[in-house]
Amino acid sequence: MVYVLVHYKVLWKNKNWKTILLLAIFILLCSSLFLLPLLEYKNATLYEVFVPGRMERGEVLVENKLSFYRLFYTPKAETLVFEIGFVPLIGMLLTPLVWSKKLITKEQKRTYLFFTIAGILSCLVTLKIFPFEKLPAVFKMLQFPWRMLEIATFFFSVIAGMDFYLLIKDFGWKDILVLLLSQTVLTGIVILPRLQYEEWDIANYIPAVPLTASTGRVHAGMASMEYMPSKAFQNRSYLETRDQKVHILSGEGLIQEEQKENTNLSFLCSARQGTLLELPYLFYPGYTVQIETEEGIYYPNLYETEHGMLGVEILKDLENAKVQVTFTGTNIMVASYILTGIGLLVTVGYYIWYVKSLQKRNSNQN
Repeated sequence: MVYVLVHYKVLWKNKNWKTILLLAIFILLCSSLFLLPLLEYKNATLYEVFVPGRMERGEVLVENKLSFYRLFYTPKAETLVFEIGFVPLIGMLLTPLVWSKKLITKEQKRTYLFFTIAGILSCLVTLKIFPFEKLPAVFKMLQFPWRMLEIATFFFSVIAGMDFYLLIKDFGWKDILVLLLSQTVLTGIVILPRLQYEEWDIANYIPAVPLTASTGRVHAGMASMEYMPSKAFQNRSYLETRDQKVHILSGEGLIQEEQKENTNLSFLCSARQGTLLELPYLFYPGYTVQIETEEGIYYPNLYETEHGMLGVEILKDLENAKVQVTFTGTNIMVASYILTGIGLLVTVGYYIWYVKSLQKRNSNQN
């Protein structure tokens, strides 16, 4: 959006705002796979990830700030790499050559400046000198300052891409071959000595930690439990001792022949109308509970129990009714898959049409 506003004068040329609006719709369609289920889950109940103070922790931001040298070099003792990247750096080093040869237009210079400044600012945010912890909570949701390097790498890659293009667009195949060979040799000199190979050994894996009432915030297997329903997180002592059976919370009922395998569960149920059951699953939208009776198949009401588990409300008297539980996803999830598929197909189709129309226009001008 900032980039669009910087080029606000171009918005009204040839009705460019229509193209931008159309591309924004494509982006939303392609992102539906993530955005729609996220909104659905946020509306369904309170999950730990949405609890104020759960994710935006200032001490985590402070501990994970980077030293300046980590943007370019990673000591062998470090297991995580936070470098800008070899290819973008080489591309940006060509910038003085591109400018000195006057290969860029006035409009391209504006793009150069914008992406360069944006990339530098994104890098500064990751460093120890930047007071990230003093930002509003909405920015602290990033959790780790070095995540801004993803954005910085994007900005720098645009500059690098422009530099490579402007320099080699008039190259012959011999020039390109020499460039590729020199790049390959240079990359090998820099990267190969730093590669470390370790023999795979399951003993090196971090063991998963059982979930108990005293389990800490961060451990192997469940990160910091931020995606648990808040009720479940607050009832970890209950989860620790709970078995993998169906529980009758209230009313009269009898559960028999239970068979559970991951997200699939089946059992026979005899119960009075209004009986409340608790299934051995944390509460996440997407489970389907099907009850088969002599009158036919019906689907009961699902809700979140006080323990953050998946609850079932029996709507009518049952006698040895077969109950099947599966995770099918919600209608919104299914719709999000379809919308994302449509968005990808339309985006690719639009791009092909755009390139062909551009080629046709250029051939007519020639």
